[in-house]
Amino acid sequence: MEWEAKTEAQWRTEYQNAVSARNASHGGALKTFGDLIDAHQRVPGVERDERLDVWNAGIDHLGMLLNLAVYMI
Repeated sequence: MEWEAKTEAQWRTEYQNAVSARNASHGGALKTFGDLIDAHQRVPGVERDERLDVWNAGIDHLGMLLNLAVYMI
């Protein structure tokens, strides 16, 4: 959402929301493309990785592109 802000004030609000979300998920956040690939690879019958849910809840267009790249790998 930061990338889509039309004003500086809107950007600051989105930036603060993103920082808060990152702090809330601190240790379990997906930090590399490899982490994203690992989170997408799940065994049938195993509950979906919570880190992937947090990632998908906070992504923008770039995040969607990275998700698409993982599906293509």
